Amino acid sequence: MGPVLAPAIDMLPEAIERLVKGFAPLRFIVFGSHARDEARPDSDLDVVPTDPEEIARRGETTGSVLRSALREGTVVYERDA
Repeated sequence: MGPVLAPAIDMLPEAIERLVKGFAPLRFIVFGSHARDEARPDSDLDVVPTDPEEIARRGETTGSVLRSALREGTVVYERDA
């Protein structure tokens, strides 16, 4: 049997810190089962980084991950203006 892994949500703060240093996004949005408070212990963690240009370009595109994240997601990081 392999090692017991921490739930993905517990690793989110460290992951965001690393990603912010490398990419400087406007915000990170958690969406999917964690945002809907329906996550199970084996659920993955859906996170999308956003920036103003991408939101303007794809934020209303039907079927896009970004649109789903903007509509149902929870902002877990937002850069100061």
